[in-house]
Amino acid sequence: MTSLMDSLVEELTNKLGDRPFYTLRELTSIGFFGSMPAARMALKEGRLIFIKISPRRFVIPRSVILEYLRINMSESEEELCSLK
Repeated sequence: MTSLMDSLVEELTNKLGDRPFYTLRELTSIGFFGSMPAARMALKEGRLIFIKISPRRFVIPRSVILEYLRINMSESEEELCSLK
């Protein structure tokens, strides 16, 4: 799983750069979310921690995105094992 995570981090860096924060629009543009409404729903449901810059602008820390990927990768792996 580590090599998969490493490749995801590398892909994120290649697409958006190695910045500490990303916008919802940037994450949606690379396919992290299927649409802006889906991205907003993830924030509303508390699936992602965010920083509110202004009433209409949110940024998500890179560390939160990586943690979200790590958790969801391990959940997906467990689901696949239970199907076997």
